[in-house]
Amino acid sequence: MPERAQRFISAMVQQLNDPPKSLHPLTKLRQQEYSWPGNIRELHNEIEHACLDLA
Repeated sequence: MPERAQRFISAMVQQLNDPPKSLHPLTKLRQQEYSWPGNIRELHNEIEHACLDLA
């Protein structure tokens, strides 16, 4: 899951024309432990919102 999240982040920062970002190691661990009941769309939405909050 962290690899897919990083791809979403890379796509989002490119879309926003922001400098590169990466996941904090604790965030990666939380992602791996979370069951993602909303599937990959839930992950994509979380990443999108996080990138927009940082922009």
